Parts: sequence; C-alpha cells; structure tokens
Amino acid sequence: MHRAFGAKMRAMPDLPSPDSGAASQLPLAEFTLKAVVAGVVLGIVFGAANAYLGLRVGLTVSASIPAAVMTVALFHLFGRRGTILEANLSQTIGSASTSLASGTIFTIPALFMWGMVPPYLQIVVLCYLGAVLGPFEASLLLRGLRTLHVRVRHQAASAMAMAQHFARDPRIVEVLYPGLSSHPGHATAAAQMTGGFGGMLSVRVKAGEAAAIRAAANVKVWKRATSLGGVESLIEHRASVEGPGTPCPADLLRLSTGLEDPGDLIHDLEQALGSNA
Repeated sequence: MHRAFGAKMRAMPDLPSPDSGAASQLPLAEFTLKAVVAGVVLGIVFGAANAYLGLRVGLTVSASIPAAVMTVALFHLFGRRGTILEANLSQTIGSASTSLASGTIFTIPALFMWGMVPPYLQIVVLCYLGAVLGPFEASLLLRGLRTLHVRVRHQAASAMAMAQHFARDPRIVEVLYPGLSSHPGHATAAAQMTGGFGGMLSVRVKAGEAAAIRAAANVKVWKRATSLGGVESLIEHRASVEGPGTPCPADLLRLSTGLEDPGDLIHDLEQALGSNA
C-alpha cells in the first residue's frame, strides 16, 4: 500500500510554488457572473427557508457561511473551478438576498396587518438606504418621548421666568424671547404656540462683548456648550462660536434652559454678570 501511494504521488504533476513566476500569473477571479448568480439563487433558497421556518417554528437561519460553502460545492458539481474571492462574493450576495427576501415576506405583511399600507417602492428604498432605526436607538427614542411633554413644559416655564426677570435687569439691554409682549414676534408666537414659548432665549449684555464673554465663563450651574433642548441648561457667546463675519451681536448670550430650578439658574446668571451695569 505504501508503494502504491508513493507511485501515485510521483505520478502527480508538479504544482508551481508560490514564489515562481507561473503562480504570480494565475488569474484570480472575483466579480464573476457565476458568483453573482450563485449568490442570488442561494439567497432565494435561504429566504424561502427562513419564511418556512419563521412561520412554522418562529426561527430563521443565517445564509452567510452556508452560502459560501454551497457555492464551492456547486462550482465543483458543475466542473467549474472557483476562487475564494468568488465564494466571498457569493456569500455576501446570498446573505443580502436572504435578508431582503425575509424582510419582504415578514415585514410587508405585518404592515398590512397593523393597518399601515405605505407604498412598496418607499419600503424598498428605505431598506436599501438604511433609513431604519436600530433597536437600541429606537428604545432610547421611545424612552425620551415618554417624558418629552413634561420636560418641554418645565423648560418653557423656566425660560419665561428668566425672560421676565432679566427684562428688568439694568445690566441687560435686551431680552429676546417670543413669550414677552415686547418681542416683535410675540403675536405670531402666541397664535402658533400652546403651553409655552419654548426653552430658548437670548440676552444682550449692556457692558458689551467682553462682559458677555466673562459672564459665560463665570457661571456655575449653567454649562458652557453649544447645543439646545437638553436636560442641562447651556450658555454660549454665540458670536465667538460663529467667528468673524457673524451677524450675531457681539454682546449676545444664547441660553437653553434645562431641568434645573429656575431660581438657581437666575441666581447663577446674576452672579456671573456681577457689577456689569
């Protein structure tokens, strides 16, 4: 038996070594029609399998690794030599085709069952563009929406209290808030808004730009940051953020009220303004 095995080994043709010129000239196919066709066919097969298993036992299968293995087997069955790159391409297309097939089989009927009948094209486009929230992001959004009305109501009330207080402060030359009757857009805001006038306001410091920047740097409760609508109260010197050429007045501070006590916010801004009158 050993002699027969040795004879077979001697009868085999010599293969080119990796360092030889012949090996470097071997074509390495990747994006080929047979790989694409194999991926699509396997995707349809696994998509149907997912539909069957999902409806029968509530389970689905992954087509990723099986698609690559079956691609190699199909190439060998039909006498076609395939490369590892072709197997990878078939694996990718098969997995994607399975996902699309499973989504079409399960998602669209579910939308109809829930009474939602959006256009088919819109669903397909959204799926291809990825315009769908992930489960974790969706859970965070849902959690935030549950308390949104409570937070907005408190923020609007705090902003109104601050606007009314600093409208009488001699260190402030102007308060910009649509909830004040002196604001030029107050009538429009009152007609359009219910339950408050929002949590954003701006104040213009009478002593000028340097005093406004100094006040923003001296706050303790307010956070010095560029954002709005969060649970933290934020303050910023907007002209510094926008840079040269900004239409924003140099003495303006933009405020976004959060969930802190309005009295604490007023006291903190008062001490930050100091004796700038």
